[in-house]
Amino acid sequence: MHEKIGHSVEELYSSRLEQKFEVLAHHFGNAESWEKAVHYAKLAAEKAHKLSQFHQAITLYDQAAGWILNLPESQSQEESLLDIQLELCWSNIGLGQFGKVEEVASKAETIAKHLDDNIRLGIAYLGLGTACVYRGKFEKTEHYTLLAIRHLENTTEERSLAIANLVLGACYIGQGLWLKSEPCFSKTVNIYEKLGSKTEYVVGWNAVP
Repeated sequence: MHEKIGHSVEELYSSRLEQKFEVLAHHFGNAESWEKAVHYAKLAAEKAHKLSQFHQAITLYDQAAGWILNLPESQSQEESLLDIQLELCWSNIGLGQFGKVEEVASKAETIAKHLDDNIRLGIAYLGLGTACVYRGKFEKTEHYTLLAIRHLENTTEERSLAIANLVLGACYIGQGLWLKSEPCFSKTVNIYEKLGSKTEYVVGWNAVP
């Protein structure tokens, strides 16, 4: 029944599926059609995050993470779970839940190391560094953001690299190390100018429409 409803919704709303991501996740989840349930739950979570509905985004990401465990064990399954952990970092930052960010990012770090995935590991370190800078843990911030930069340099993750340099600069500013912060901010500006993303700030959200 739920699977039939899900397929019907996909057909009826094919040109505007974004309106029904949550509904589709619900029906395919109840139908135990796990791949589709995970797919739509992640899309619904991304939509909620963009609307600053962080509680809803976290609920949906957690739901997707639970459903992923029903899929056959594989590298793809672990990568999907890791991606959700990384997204949970930013939604929790949006709520100011920095302790939770550290917890989630630490889980992501463990999975990324197991997968030997340096790019995702760098993003996990960025999550840890961002959580620490908001809590005034400047020594840990410097440690994690330097690790993030080391893992993200010379990769396609230029936006994450820009954010890492921005967080590191903020870490130095927080300690009154103005001269030390300047090269970090310069690197961030250069990357954003290269990407044509001059309106973005620390967590990569658009500051201006």
